[in-house]
Amino acid sequence: MIKVRDTEKLQENVINLVRFALEHKFLDWDNGSSSKVTQEFVDIFTSGCSGTLPPSDLETLVKGVQAFIRLPVYTTDQAAAWLGCGIDSVRDAVWRNGTLKSMKPGHDRLITHGWLVEYRERGE
Repeated sequence: MIKVRDTEKLQENVINLVRFALEHKFLDWDNGSSSKVTQEFVDIFTSGCSGTLPPSDLETLVKGVQAFIRLPVYTTDQAAAWLGCGIDSVRDAVWRNGTLKSMKPGHDRLITHGWLVEYRERGE
């Protein structure tokens, strides 16, 4: 179950992340997922663009994002969308707890895809 205070903001961030990935060709459709899973992701994304999703669909959308999107680096907002949590959770993991690696080459703090996968696998 997704634990986030503002599910509408999470949905907005996830939809924006998917749009960004589509625009920049960072969707990995050849990841071994079945066509049913792929179609479900596309259907829920389409529904999410036009209205508020129920929590179960939002959770499925986040799982689809984790399965299909591979950015070289993520901003903290994009990382929160990919993880399916609030931005405050990512900020705490980066700054307060130090459990999520990040880099700051310029203005934005960036997190690599590998670091997000490691963080998710540790279950933090």
